[in-house]
Amino acid sequence: MALLSTIRWCKADLDFAKAPNFVVNGLKREALIATNSMILHEVYFDSLGGGGTPGGALAQAIARDLGSVDRWRTEFTAIGKAEAGGSGWVILSYSP
Repeated sequence: MALLSTIRWCKADLDFAKAPNFVVNGLKREALIATNSMILHEVYFDSLGGGGTPGGALAQAIARDLGSVDRWRTEFTAIGKAEAGGSGWVILSYSP
């Protein structure tokens, strides 16, 4: 949250009419990164607990669209490990 406050402070003092494009772009990019990181952390911690095995309609959709729950879990885990401490997230989401 401190980073977002710093970004807001920088934007508040910025003369957008005179600021170089790279400064405006950089501030917006950093604000989006910080906001997305905060949201994804909240989603992550909210999802802890439970059995960790998809069931019901979710399991059926995974099997239908991604082969099987086991295949999806193997691919999902491999993608997460491929981050190897880098910046990024692996999420399962639905977009109708």
